[in-house]
Amino acid sequence: MAGSYIVDDSVMVVETHHPWCVQYAPEFSVNKLIVMVRNPLDLIMNWLNEICLQDPEDDAAFDYDKEYPKWWNTWSRQTAFKIADWYGAVMADAKLRKVPLLWVRWEDLE
Repeated sequence: MAGSYIVDDSVMVVETHHPWCVQYAPEFSVNKLIVMVRNPLDLIMNWLNEICLQDPEDDAAFDYDKEYPKWWNTWSRQTAFKIADWYGAVMADAKLRKVPLLWVRWEDLE
């Protein structure tokens, strides 16, 4: 997208998936963080659709949980732990660097 990977002083906000490692993502420093968080139930489904359908806004033609309940239970639990780890890493990184955080819930913006 236009503006992606611009991390110099010409921008005020940089969109990132930090602390996930994105290959070739430029390094940059910050003095404030705005962290967008989502309801984990919505995020689990959104991420699954992005992986399977290449579109997080699209829906599968079937219900994952009904058609593949064993797989769904494994996927949703593992993803919930990954989400918790991500939030923990963001908070630890901000505390280590003494960076103020602003948490914004995605669902509050809709």
